[in-house]
Amino acid sequence: PLYRAKRGNEERYLKDDRALEAYLVERALEGASLTPAEGAPLAGEALRAAVERARAQRGAILRLAAAAPSALIEQAAIAGALSLALIAEPARAGEMAAAVARRLDALERESDRGWRGLAEDGAMVFSRTLRGVAERYVLDATLLQSAEARRLDGERAALAALWTRPAVWRAGGIERVLAGPVGLAEAVTETGRKGLTIQRFKGLGEMNPEQLWQTTLDPANRSLLQVRIGAAEEAGDVFTTLMGDVVEPRREFIVENALKVANLDV
Repeated sequence: PLYRAKRGNEERYLKDDRALEAYLVERALEGASLTPAEGAPLAGEALRAAVERARAQRGAILRLAAAAPSALIEQAAIAGALSLALIAEPARAGEMAAAVARRLDALERESDRGWRGLAEDGAMVFSRTLRGVAERYVLDATLLQSAEARRLDGERAALAALWTRPAVWRAGGIERVLAGPVGLAEAVTETGRKGLTIQRFKGLGEMNPEQLWQTTLDPANRSLLQVRIGAAEEAGDVFTTLMGDVVEPRREFIVENALKVANLDV
């Protein structure tokens, strides 16, 4: 296992990041609720579904955060400003950009407000000057055509239904006002980690003999994986292209496939 989660005398071994995330969500949802600005509070299975959706949305938002702050991407997605159709309608794009800027200002402290949004050269441009430093971010056709932007735009109705206005997360006697799926996913993780000590094992050598037997060697608990290579020749070609000494094929591969990437782990 990659992790050990311990609270008092209780401990649990977790196989990988996915197992850890599932465990934290399970702990966080006990007695928790999310109340939208309009509508009934979500709890139980309805809350679980909303959290799983928010975690997927957060992943897409954070992968686009290289181009603009995650809050900007998040509020643009909620407002429906990631639609490719907007680029062809400058007037509508300008109205949408201004609406996103207003949403951003509503989330900021008064001293940090001043967002402006407008349509410019086939893109939506967002800017502000904060403590004398100018910020400028562009949502252009390249970004809107990315797999993450398309996925978020497909979630437009669900995002608007829950996050047009901030919602309230309640768990463990604590209330937090959340502005979108990024905040919900982070609140769930924070709630789930409360009171836990989490140890990450970098290798089997870090385990005591008893731990190694209990988690890895005991036939009643161990996991065996069978590895097969179904396309050895094709795999070899791709490896040579990406890891070989010749630069040009690698550059061509990247240029050809850049916009197809949906889950890049660097």
